[in-house]
Amino acid sequence: MKLKSFTLLLLSEGKERYNVVKNKITLISLSVLVVLVAIGSGGWLLSLRQCNLQEDEDFILASSTSKEVQLTPELYGDIPLDTYLIHIDKEALDLAYRSQIQHLWNIWLKQQAGDPTAFTTGLRIARRAYAQAAQQIAKRELMLLELERQKNEKPDKQ
Repeated sequence: MKLKSFTLLLLSEGKERYNVVKNKITLISLSVLVVLVAIGSGGWLLSLRQCNLQEDEDFILASSTSKEVQLTPELYGDIPLDTYLIHIDKEALDLAYRSQIQHLWNIWLKQQAGDPTAFTTGLRIARRAYAQAAQQIAKRELMLLELERQKNEKPDKQ
């Protein structure tokens, strides 16, 4: 009887040791998996950040003999000048900018005011785009004013 109980005691201790070893192996495997996922996610986020930074950069044209020149896209291209539509363009640009800023605030608040990096980047992009478009609209307005001035001068010269 004592031999049987001793054997059962040894067997139960063996199972406990087996379970302890099994639990340790499982815990180590899970830890390694978590570390690998964290490293992979970090690399993915870093590559995403680098892509965003590359998209944010202006086009730059340079040669060994020239200074750095930043090119801005020509928004209007060969679209004809129109006095009435230029005012609509200005209003639409203001509305689009307001809408974009509101969108950025909505996203930031939905993220419970967490990391402001994406908000700041979006704000910088929106302001740069607004400034570029406003500058081109102003340039077209000056062209329209010049054409109007030339029209007004022609009858005087005749």
